[in-house]
Amino acid sequence: MSTKFSSPSWPPPPLPPPKANEYKNTACKNLNYSHAKFCLGDVTFDDTTISVYFNYGTNDVGTNRKIWVAFSGKTGNGGSCTGTELGWVPLGDNGNSDEGCVNINNVFSVRIKCVRERRG
Repeated sequence: MSTKFSSPSWPPPPLPPPKANEYKNTACKNLNYSHAKFCLGDVTFDDTTISVYFNYGTNDVGTNRKIWVAFSGKTGNGGSCTGTELGWVPLGDNGNSDEGCVNINNVFSVRIKCVRERRG
C-alpha cells in the first residue's frame, strides 16, 4: 500500500501588500487614491478624503497586529506625518480585525491627516 503526499505549489503565491485606500464618502466607495505596496511608510491623506480602507496585508492576517499609527498633521500630499501621534487606527469591532473602513474625521478628536506603517 502506498501513500501519496501532496506537496505545496512552488513557488508559493505572492502575498498581498498592506493597503490604505482613500475614499470620498463614509462607506469606502468612490475611490479617491490608492496606496498598496509593501513598506508604505508614511501615507498622507488628501483633504477631500473622508474614509480610508485599511488592510494589514497577508503576513499579519489573524495576528491582530496593529500597524497603522495616526497623526494629526502632514508635510503635504505625498509627504510625511507630522503633528501629534494620535494612536493606533482601530479596525473592525474593537480594533480586532485585520481590515476595515475608517472615517478619518471622527476616530479621534481631530482628523487623521497621515498614518505611519509600524509593525510590532
